[in-house]
Amino acid sequence: MSFKQLERCYFVHELPDVYVQIIDSGKINDIDFVNEAEKNYFITSLICKSYIKDIRYKRNIHDYLNNAYGYFYGQKDWLSYNDIFETLFEKELYQFYSIYEFIVEEDCIQNLFVNLKLEDLVCTINLLQECYEKYNLEVIWFKSLCKNMLNDAISLYTEYIDVTDYCYNYDINDLLNKNSKPWYCGDDVEYDIDKEAVVQELEQRIEEDIKDEVQNILANLNNSIICYTDLSNTFIVNSYDIDRAIDSYFEPGEIDYEGRGNTNSKESYIYEIEAIFER
Repeated sequence: MSFKQLERCYFVHELPDVYVQIIDSGKINDIDFVNEAEKNYFITSLICKSYIKDIRYKRNIHDYLNNAYGYFYGQKDWLSYNDIFETLFEKELYQFYSIYEFIVEEDCIQNLFVNLKLEDLVCTINLLQECYEKYNLEVIWFKSLCKNMLNDAISLYTEYIDVTDYCYNYDINDLLNKNSKPWYCGDDVEYDIDKEAVVQELEQRIEEDIKDEVQNILANLNNSIICYTDLSNTFIVNSYDIDRAIDSYFEPGEIDYEGRGNTNSKESYIYEIEAIFER
């Protein structure tokens, strides 16, 4: 049967004992999972949760660490990958499943790190460093690998950030006011907004906020690793998204020029939009 069918055959409170039984009996291999990654994750999580020692599953554990670390994290009542990793470093499981063989291989650790988000990468690096120290292991390539993987994770962190979320943390109305100049047409007064200046100021603020966020995450790194991190590169902020966030403020009634004339009219709103795109 499939794993989903198995889950439906029992009450929720019965499942933990059923899981242990199918692991002990070896019948887990007769059950279909979505893929091998899900199967290895389930087996490894259950072994760590119930502290099972069965040499038949050594390969499943190593395959999980190599190819599925982080798979399905947060789903079901299975252990998180950090909880699994931490449990595998406990002496009995560490020795029984030859975890040493895995953690001293650079390719294995690189596979472990790939695609981890920055926060999870920091946590995993800390767990590994603690393990090396606990078992007096000297791994000469580890810090160099951490540096490269952290730099990649920082780049991904900044690449996929939704900058519009940051824009709404600031008083854009105030920035628009600060970067506008009045000009007169007869008795009427209109305002010329330097949108480029507003975008540049928002970019600077967002870059600083992102840098602070990254520094706060990296501050959790093991002291022996943190000195290898580099925040000298400038974060690239998507100015197009900032443009869109600013444009959303060009709606009737959004901009308050504090006594600089009536900008709530439809005509004024249309004029502001036209003025921006004609410059």
